[in-house]
Amino acid sequence: MQVLELHDEDKPAWDDYVWHSSQALPYHLVGWKEVMERTYGYPSHYLMAKEGSRIEGVMPLFEIRSRIVGDALTTLPGGLCAESEEAAVALIEQAKALTVNVNAKYLVIRDSRREWDANLVSVSRHCTMIRDLPPQTDALWKSLDKRLRRHIRIARKSDLEVSIGGKEYLDDFYTVLCVFLRDVGTPVFSRAFLHSVAEKFGDRLLIVCVRWKGRLIGAYSAFLFRDTIFGAWGGSLHKYLDRRPNHMLYWQYMQYGCEHGIKYIDLGRSPLGSGQYTFKKGWGARPQPLYQQYFLNGVERIPDVSTRMEEEHKYRLFTWLWRKLPVPVTRWVGPRLRRHVPFG
Repeated sequence: MQVLELHDEDKPAWDDYVWHSSQALPYHLVGWKEVMERTYGYPSHYLMAKEGSRIEGVMPLFEIRSRIVGDALTTLPGGLCAESEEAAVALIEQAKALTVNVNAKYLVIRDSRREWDANLVSVSRHCTMIRDLPPQTDALWKSLDKRLRRHIRIARKSDLEVSIGGKEYLDDFYTVLCVFLRDVGTPVFSRAFLHSVAEKFGDRLLIVCVRWKGRLIGAYSAFLFRDTIFGAWGGSLHKYLDRRPNHMLYWQYMQYGCEHGIKYIDLGRSPLGSGQYTFKKGWGARPQPLYQQYFLNGVERIPDVSTRMEEEHKYRLFTWLWRKLPVPVTRWVGPRLRRHVPFG
């Protein structure tokens, strides 16, 4: 088993492997390399484990120089993709050596759906929520509990207008996202990042928008990958939640999946036991644990931003202050902070 870095001529073979691997996620596709390099300027190291000429595993890595959490070599959400423990360990060992060579404090395998046994520090405080989709919408409706169906009926009676499409809704989506993330105290990423994503994955990008009396009050984005809809980013404006826009967004995605032969919907990452977790579980979704795994290079503490936000006063104060800022300010400052914590 040898581990090599990706060259341009290897890109078709890389994506062919990802499309056919049962372990792969959309974030393993090679197009993300250009998205992250173009948007943030991160140096990348795309590692391939090969047995002869056959690819047995891949590991996308980016160097992030951060004044907030320290310098790290990190995967995208989803971690690495490997067909065997041997291939995974070979990739991780090469990544550890690379962490030392680039003088990073951490190697971060982010949101892995498998906990790899490779002498790493592991934390699991989040899960993703996955639901099977039946082939007919009627069967989907009947599978929901009565309370959830009542909320969907309330949304319908609230005269909400729903539209579903792709990158043509990108600017509308970003408008809602900026307000939603400001309201929850989280910096937004840049419009340029989204447009770069749409340029690379536009044929796989799905956006649902919800309007009330012509005003956009909710939007959600997702990726189509093989037989699954993978939820990405989105939310609804808080002052309109009584009209159930989130219920309408989820229902529209699931209905779309049933009508287009999609087998699963991945509703995305949630903290265990949180309100998000409970809401998604109410739709019949089952939790899939996510693991953050770390190799520490000369440091003793992992760079767990979410925990520090909860435990340290200065981070709680930051969140409180962020919610008070005007949206135009957060749209300007947010992307500059996101460069230091792109997945926080």
